[in-house]
Order: sequence, then structure tokens, then C-alpha cells
Amino acid sequence: MRPALDRLTLTFLARRLTHSIEVEFRFQATGLSDMEPRTYLVLLTLDPHMRRVTSAMWQLVGADEASTTYSGGSKDRQLIVETELRDLFLMSQAWEQLRLSPADPFIAIDEKGRTHGTR
Repeated sequence: MRPALDRLTLTFLARRLTHSIEVEFRFQATGLSDMEPRTYLVLLTLDPHMRRVTSAMWQLVGADEASTTYSGGSKDRQLIVETELRDLFLMSQAWEQLRLSPADPFIAIDEKGRTHGTR
């Protein structure tokens, strides 16, 4: 079964680093580890020139907001979600703002195109 990403719960913050763009996604999905909806944090690092994921770190967020490193479930299912997250990010205002901008790890852009300081 294909994992189902709940786009209504999707939020992210993206930062431009020297050679990459780092995006922290938070969302609910089913079908990754089981059929119950779970909340995940996924940190993707993207190559802005090749537009590809160069690394991914997954965390499963519990009901008490404690998170643990997520390594359960199918890696193929994770890859499906990583690709979907990447594609959504590449269609966002944040991508347009960050892809050609100089590196500044202290400025983040959210899914609505708003700028946030991270100092």
C-alpha cells in the first residue's frame, strides 16, 4: 500500500546553506509504519542545482511531542514520501526565494513564504 501524506497537516521551514537547502517538514501520514496516522518530522537536504535529495533524517513524534529517530517501516515507502515532499517544496514560494539566494542559516522561509529569524 502506498503511504498517504496528509497535506493539510504539512508545514515546513527551509534554510539556505552554503551548498544546499535544508528543509524541516512536519506532517501526518499513514502507511509508513502501520495504518494509523502518525506525525513525522523529516529533515531533507536538497542540492539546489540538481534539485535532488542528498540526505534525509526521519523522526516519529509521539502524542507527548517527544520524538524518536524513526527507522521502522519500508525504506521504499519513505522514499515515496521524500520524493513527494521534495516535489511540493520545489513548487513553493520558499524554493523560489532560496534557490538563488546567498547562504544564511539564520533565516528560514515557511510553507507560506513567510520569513523567520532562527537566531
